[in-house]
Amino acid sequence: MKKVKPTTESNSSPKQPKTERRSFIRKTGAALSAVLASAVAGASKPKADENESLKEQVHRLSTQLEILEDTNAIRKLHHAYGHYLDKGMHEEIVNLFADDGEVYFNGGIFAGKGTGVRRLYIDYFGPGFTGRNSGPVHGFLLDQTQQQDVVQVAQDRKSATARFHCFMQAWAKDTSEFPMIELARLQGQGIIQWWEGGIYENSYVKDGDIWKIQRLDYRAIWYADYALGWSYSKPGYVPPFSKIYPEDPTGPDKLFTPTATPQPGTGVVPFRYPHPVTGKLWKA
Repeated sequence: MKKVKPTTESNSSPKQPKTERRSFIRKTGAALSAVLASAVAGASKPKADENESLKEQVHRLSTQLEILEDTNAIRKLHHAYGHYLDKGMHEEIVNLFADDGEVYFNGGIFAGKGTGVRRLYIDYFGPGFTGRNSGPVHGFLLDQTQQQDVVQVAQDRKSATARFHCFMQAWAKDTSEFPMIELARLQGQGIIQWWEGGIYENSYVKDGDIWKIQRLDYRAIWYADYALGWSYSKPGYVPPFSKIYPEDPTGPDKLFTPTATPQPGTGVVPFRYPHPVTGKLWKA
């Protein structure tokens, strides 16, 4: 006769408690994983935002540094121009210009580095200032200072504008071929000495990594006899160009009427940079 083992409550479902414990552990683990994932995501987001902010700051500071370097390079370029002009180093001046550079001077426009610009400095200033010598010569003094510079670099850093104030004193003997000497000779003077003040309103272009002069625009604001002073200056102290090349072998390619004429004129050379507070361009 087969014996039947008695069935009890304890062994009727022996795996139930273990199953429930495993289920609880799984649910608890899933919950902890979700909390941990949320915490990690919350921690990484501020860090990502912080990194992005740092990148923006680095980019902004790098751009400011690059523009500052450009500003100093342009200032150095123009100051070099002034030093070369003082010492009669006209070939060095021509080499400061871009190939399509131009000069606005005394009512004339001299266009092209190898043509008009070269004609002005080598053929016009050269004989009058230094007798075509490269460097200073006895019998001629030209001394100028460049001041109050305002340099504006474009955001793309490929072009720029700048305004400089110029103060000059000059002296020449009657052996010089400078056009103003003829006026001195007519007045029976053996030398001519004068003061001069003017404004440079220039444009520059970046050729590769090198800044060059795109447009040099010099407007004399006043002339003065060395001894008598500017209050005795008369209109037309230095006559503007009246003929163009080739009729005038050393003349400009075009003529123009300056917006500002020397004293006693009261015209203002236009500003090409905005007001530092209002951000507006000044208009006459």
